[in-house]
Amino acid sequence: MLSFEIPSIDSATSTGGNGTDHLTLLEFKAKIVHDPQNATSSWNASTHFCDWEGNMSFLRQIQLQKNTIQGEIPSELGRLFRLQILDLRNNSFEDKIPSNLSKCLNMIDLGLAYNGLAGNLPAELVALSRLKMILVHNNYLSGGIAPFLGNFSLLDVISAGGNIPYSLGQLKYLSAIVSQSIYNLSSITTYVIYGSLPSNIGLLLPQLQMLQMSSNNFSGSIPVSLSNASKLQQIYLDDNIFNGKVNIDFEVLQHFVWLSLWANNLGNKGDSLLNFIPSLLNYSNLKMVDISYNQFKGVLSDFVGNLSSSIEQLSMQFNQISGSLPLWLLVLVNLQHLNIAHNLSIEQLSMQFNQISGSLPLWLLVLVNLQHLNIAHNLITSTIPIESGKSRLSSNNLQGAIPSPLGNC
Repeated sequence: MLSFEIPSIDSATSTGGNGTDHLTLLEFKAKIVHDPQNATSSWNASTHFCDWEGNMSFLRQIQLQKNTIQGEIPSELGRLFRLQILDLRNNSFEDKIPSNLSKCLNMIDLGLAYNGLAGNLPAELVALSRLKMILVHNNYLSGGIAPFLGNFSLLDVISAGGNIPYSLGQLKYLSAIVSQSIYNLSSITTYVIYGSLPSNIGLLLPQLQMLQMSSNNFSGSIPVSLSNASKLQQIYLDDNIFNGKVNIDFEVLQHFVWLSLWANNLGNKGDSLLNFIPSLLNYSNLKMVDISYNQFKGVLSDFVGNLSSSIEQLSMQFNQISGSLPLWLLVLVNLQHLNIAHNLSIEQLSMQFNQISGSLPLWLLVLVNLQHLNIAHNLITSTIPIESGKSRLSSNNLQGAIPSPLGNC
């Protein structure tokens, strides 16, 4: 994709005008070693660069994302002092990020993600005081999230990798901090973040609306201070190694709707479902909870007896839930997805008087402790399970022969 934006400016005589832009872009092209989509084929010295594809006089934007361009990012781009948007994502740019980009004092958006860039984020970029968005994830950058980013008072989106510096607490408009360590969209090997979240992250980022730190190696406890991020709506901390209790006070997070904590170790110290997120039980806006693969133990009826009736998705598979499936699940009138598969200690499962259709799930057959199954008054159409035991299957559309083991009852 090749895109440029041209503002309407009457004069070409201001400092660093068209001639500077022309030479800069030619030098940019000279450092490109591979351009398979010919995104810069019209750039040449014999043609006025106003006639190049995109008409590039008085450049405000350079968007060359998704072109598989290979080479260095030329330091000469620093001469484009009017440049506001530089988007070079999803290419194969290599070497270091040029420090001369700090001279593009009008820069608002800087997109360098999904390349092969190495080294640190240049400290000189602190001069870009108008920057609102910086995307540098999925490179080979070292040094983590640069503390000087905390000086960008207008910054509202950071997508990078590394530890979260305390200086980000100065960013009054920051609404999203995203760590994307496994999305390998351009076949670039990426790294995984280790360590723990700052205990006062909720105080550092009071404007935070979404926290996405999925698929890393974060450990320790989930910070209680997230209760102070009053605008928080979604938490994605799945596929890490967090442990201990989750003591976030969700009742004070009036906009919170989405909690994804699957594949952690939150129950590995014997913590039971009864102790898990007690304030969640009376929280009215919640729509999705996923605590699968956490080694939780306990009786389900003790856990979510007062769970929000607005909940739409509830996933608790691959834990160690025991006892029976409680009748209060029937009052969750908005529940669309319930997954409790591979909780092998469940003894009773009641799903009567619903509109469940299709076949019985195969995972029912691995519930070795299941003593009572009640799926009466549904629309189930599968055959009768061989190991039916004490089952109530009436008022369905079951098919096939009665299993021979039932004849021995």
